[in-house]
Amino acid sequence: PFSMPIPIRPMERRELAQLLERELLALAPRDRSILLLAELEDFSAAAIGAELGMTEGAVRTQLSRLRSRMAEALRKKNDPAV
Repeated sequence: PFSMPIPIRPMERRELAQLLERELLALAPRDRSILLLAELEDFSAAAIGAELGMTEGAVRTQLSRLRSRMAEALRKKNDPAV
């Protein structure tokens, strides 16, 4: 599951939900599926790969990139100077 590598200042739930929704909608459909299957459905990388026709390694790589992208969006929201 997703965990933030750095602490963030508290945000209102509504703002956070809107930010996450915008970021998710900006992703390519396959990327969105990878992230949602991993984080919300708790699928393994192997299960996601089987579902989407990808290797487990490709899923792990893409999931790492997607988590970093989401973390960066949160950092920017929390500190626009980033």
